Amino acid sequence: MATIQSSRMKRALARALATILLGVAAAAPQVKAATVTIASYFSFPNAVAVDPGGNVFVADYSNHDAYEFLVADGFTSYNPIQLTFAPDGIAADGSGNLFVANYVTYVYKLSGSSYTTYQILGSGFNQPGGVAIDSAGNVYVADYGNNAVKEILAPAYTTVKTLGSGFNQPAGVALDSGGNVIVADRSNNAVKKIWAPDYTTVTTIGSGFSSPWGVAVDARDNVFVADTFNGAIKELVAPAYTEIVAFYGAPGAGFNQPRGVAVDAAGNVFVADTYTHSLKEIVGPVLPPRIATAFGAASIPVISGTTRLVTVRSNANDECSGAPPSDPYVRAAQST
Repeated sequence: MATIQSSRMKRALARALATILLGVAAAAPQVKAATVTIASYFSFPNAVAVDPGGNVFVADYSNHDAYEFLVADGFTSYNPIQLTFAPDGIAADGSGNLFVANYVTYVYKLSGSSYTTYQILGSGFNQPGGVAIDSAGNVYVADYGNNAVKEILAPAYTTVKTLGSGFNQPAGVALDSGGNVIVADRSNNAVKKIWAPDYTTVTTIGSGFSSPWGVAVDARDNVFVADTFNGAIKELVAPAYTEIVAFYGAPGAGFNQPRGVAVDAAGNVFVADTYTHSLKEIVGPVLPPRIATAFGAASIPVISGTTRLVTVRSNANDECSGAPPSDPYVRAAQST
């Protein structure tokens, strides 16, 4: 186990004050979210995952490594995981297993106390990228080189099913609460949803992406997208996905072609920021583009073509000034 310079104080300060810029022109609202850097010594971090316990895993493609950052001490410690291949996608289950895509051909299940036991899952992949796992242990794969999204069925992991169609170099996959598969369809510059239970119907959600690479879904089914060539993390607000919020990172230290994104149970968003060689955290829960206010109106809506600057102040329990919010994603606000 290794340790890094503590980011706990930065995370505490980030929770204390977040400045939000809403409704910029007709594009996605730009949010100056509370963003902190957890570590910045990777070579080419291109995927990130969070296990049910809140530990964070980073796939470092060029170094043929992965890293586990421990939530118990505020991500100040990590366990290095030496791999024998270049990882291009990573997921973690609640039983201590990792699921990792080798960019060339294989998808692996890594188990054991140091993740040294390898099992090859399925077959027929061509440059597999993003991976996700459901509660039954089935594994979903963005089969980049085959322009396909596939499911490897648990527990034997020998049967492979193709889901949906019409993809062009899909790079990332995630699951929502209904078992629908969310896809970062990279070369179509689109994010798509493959509908459960038959996985034949595919719809496009959101718009305005440029080479989206990774996707993640939070507990409320909001979708987070690593919008790589736009240098942003974007949130598609459920259920309609027509409200989109763009996160560009901290002033002077924004995202540079982020490829991986993951979200934990508390709504914190973790980013593999590839070209700053960093793991970053957008301290959550991330706000949608509508916040409650204690100053008259029921809410402050996003209005295209207008700019509203609101400062949200929270205490150590993430309780904001004003009337107590009933929803952790809707905050009372203090006008400035």
